[in-house]
Amino acid sequence: MAFSNNRKHTCWTKKRIADIPTFRMGYTMKKNKFSPFILVWVAIIFAVLTPGGYYIYNQQYQMAIRVTPDSENDPEWPSKRKWFDAKRWLKSPQYIKINEFYLLNTMYNPIDKPSYFGVTRRLKEGVKKSVNRMPELTIINNMDNNTFHAMIEKNYSFEYLRSRFNKDTLEPTDDYFLLFFKYKGKNYELQLLRSNYEGEFIFTPFGSRIHKAGYWHSISPKDYSYRDYLAGKPIK
Repeated sequence: MAFSNNRKHTCWTKKRIADIPTFRMGYTMKKNKFSPFILVWVAIIFAVLTPGGYYIYNQQYQMAIRVTPDSENDPEWPSKRKWFDAKRWLKSPQYIKINEFYLLNTMYNPIDKPSYFGVTRRLKEGVKKSVNRMPELTIINNMDNNTFHAMIEKNYSFEYLRSRFNKDTLEPTDDYFLLFFKYKGKNYELQLLRSNYEGEFIFTPFGSRIHKAGYWHSISPKDYSYRDYLAGKPIK
């Protein structure tokens, strides 16, 4: 009987306390204080540990390069994707993934000056291949190397476009640039690919022909570039 009375007294006390608004509010807040935080972590752990969640988590760090298949019977002949984990770079805020092939390096090395064996030489080759299409470049096409170099050095600028992973090293060291030069009041551009070879920069014409300034962005509006990033445009 004593046990029964004590139990009734305890239930009555809890009921009376629960009727007090201040206590009830404080009790509820204390009870639910960590619930949202715990739920978020449970969701993250579940997503990462389950097969589907783990795949989605790692997919954002996958990049690809194009390679030639070993056999012509390969369904992806003559060029196939070779996938690799680029988490080492893509986890850094320095690099921003555009798609499976391209990324942005927000701390890229600028082109300091058009040395003859680098930029100037490629420009000269581009002019030579473009002169039939653009006869106004005939005069600079016939310039000797020193005169051409002096003209370019005073009238050039560049625009960083994007980067890709080097096929041999699988490091993001291949950078695309538009190189601009001015001649007789008109601006021209040439797309260049800059690679790092044994610690030195080498340049390769990408497309090899000279165009009027603005050409690349006019024909490649879907190709995201560093200019789009600076303008705040989202990556689709």
